[in-house]
Amino acid sequence: MKQGNLKRTITTFALTACLLVPNAVPSVVVAADNGGNGYPQDIRTFDKIEKKYEDGFAGKIVVLQSNDSHGDVDDFKFVKPLEDYFIKKDAQVLTVDCGDYSQTRSGTKIVEKSEGISALKIMESAGYDVIALGNHEFDYFHEDEKGNNLLQERLDTVKIDALCANIIDTDTNKRVAKQHNCVKTVKVPASNTSVNIGFFGVDTGETTDDGHASSDYSVDLKVYTGDKLVDCAKKEIADLRNTGDELDNEKNPTADIIICLAHLGVDEARMNKDSSTLLYNGLKKANANVDVILDANS
Repeated sequence: MKQGNLKRTITTFALTACLLVPNAVPSVVVAADNGGNGYPQDIRTFDKIEKKYEDGFAGKIVVLQSNDSHGDVDDFKFVKPLEDYFIKKDAQVLTVDCGDYSQTRSGTKIVEKSEGISALKIMESAGYDVIALGNHEFDYFHEDEKGNNLLQERLDTVKIDALCANIIDTDTNKRVAKQHNCVKTVKVPASNTSVNIGFFGVDTGETTDDGHASSDYSVDLKVYTGDKLVDCAKKEIADLRNTGDELDNEKNPTADIIICLAHLGVDEARMNKDSSTLLYNGLKKANANVDVILDANS
């Protein structure tokens, strides 16, 4: 856990600061869109936000999100300076990403040469705590002829929690990613209080859709979409609320706050398949208490 940092996100980077008061009740969620212009959000925006609070950012927990960097690894250089901004404000910071870091849209195909590992290494150096997997994290073979999990081997090259709950390897009937959720315990600055923040990750059905994925890589994958996506998310939330001992053998602290790291989007063509709108409405209807959904993809 980093004490106070502020960071910028890549191209479509929506910076989301989730500020939590010491009693673990969310006080506000502030979103400042970077506008896709390739430059960090003007620091004056955060100075203006800070003035709304009597104590400023001091004693708050700030969650910083990036998504869809698509190989623009040079942009990660903005992460640390932004984190440092909040550090100086006596805040605690978690830095997260919602996927699609390992494939380049255009230009030099740098991250492809390492199948995304180079991007992971840079994200680790930049201080990322938790990431979700996007559809382009599956642009490479996820297993070899012997059944070794190549995807997980790539993720294991860094000490970042990499989450995906709704993609199954049909050969093994297990999640293709080892981790589906995690809990980060954050000490609230200048107090004896700590907050357990639970995360789970979900990915788009585009991962296996024609036109978005190569059948060579996705033939053995199944993505839960629609009602099954909502059911999957409900189980993750219940798992995080109940010490994390229901879906696997890993015990977690009980989550006070739950954040979904989604790589879904709000594309009209997918609105009834696996959009974040579908997920939000489905969870709300089921009274499944997720505090924040951070999204990506569209």
